[in-house]
Amino acid sequence: MSTRSAIGMVTWDGRIKAVYCHFDGYIKNGVGEMLCTKYKDIFKVNQLIDGGSISTLGGLIRETKYYAGVEGIEGNEPKLFDTKEEMVSYYKNSWCEYFYLFENDSWTVTQNRYFKKLKEKVIYGK
Repeated sequence: MSTRSAIGMVTWDGRIKAVYCHFDGYIKNGVGEMLCTKYKDIFKVNQLIDGGSISTLGGLIRETKYYAGVEGIEGNEPKLFDTKEEMVSYYKNSWCEYFYLFENDSWTVTQNRYFKKLKEKVIYGK
């Protein structure tokens, strides 16, 4: 089974740019941990999202498996939203359980609509 998630970022104009991620969406030992530990700056996050919808997130962008590599970018390109709520609503229709958002140089996460800062403390229990 897959634990689906959405990965997004706040752009320079305040909109949300996001993609779907099919596997390992949970926080611990999954997408949350990978984002928090490997994707810490806006340039890397932007490059990750620009690749389009993701099958499996890798620790490096070159290790990430994108659907565009198999199916082409059409239909797999990043989506733009005006609000966080629009992003969550859109990806809930794709059965996403976790929603990650890079804003103010850090990751936030929600399973419904209230985003909380994702910290290594939460992931590792430190």
